[in-house]
Amino acid sequence: MNLNISFLIFFSILFSTCSPSYSQSDSFNVEFIKAKKKIKAITTFSANYKSNNVNKISVKIKIESTEKKGVFDPNKISLIDHENNLRFRPTDVLAKRFTNLIPFGRVSKVKPKLKRNKKLYAPEIKDTYLDYNFDGIQNVDLPFNYGTTKKPDLLIMHFYSKKLRSTTLTLFFAYPKNAKTGTLYYGNEKISDISI
Repeated sequence: MNLNISFLIFFSILFSTCSPSYSQSDSFNVEFIKAKKKIKAITTFSANYKSNNVNKISVKIKIESTEKKGVFDPNKISLIDHENNLRFRPTDVLAKRFTNLIPFGRVSKVKPKLKRNKKLYAPEIKDTYLDYNFDGIQNVDLPFNYGTTKKPDLLIMHFYSKKLRSTTLTLFFAYPKNAKTGTLYYGNEKISDISI
């Protein structure tokens, strides 16, 4: 079975895929739906990231558990830029529930400087993004400022897993502006090739 599973820009351009892709992994069927570049800056619900070198990209996938309810780990999702040999994790993951988009909870890999962010620190939650490596490809971790300009608090975030049955996920990535193609993965499994 085949598998499918943010950067300021002046235009919103739809991505096209070589072909729809599907696959089964960790008790989930994953189907790639679509991807596009976004106009707004990359955002999380409590932090911003802006750069002249990257675009904000949204990717939609449909997941369906093969069990009554499976535990879906979004940290296993990554987007590889083969032109620059870089691998990116999602900056946001939203699950559709009726007409609402519910975010996956975030956890920090480093201890926050600001007291208000202490609740984000949970080193016991494993970051499975780091479990997967690809030959010749460098993993990229972008820090987000959860503080202010005067008092920055730069954190690298990953996500809690969530029990899900069947839903659509919207993933946001920070992606190099000069990249024209990409490959979406879940763990080591290829989901889909994407091109502008």
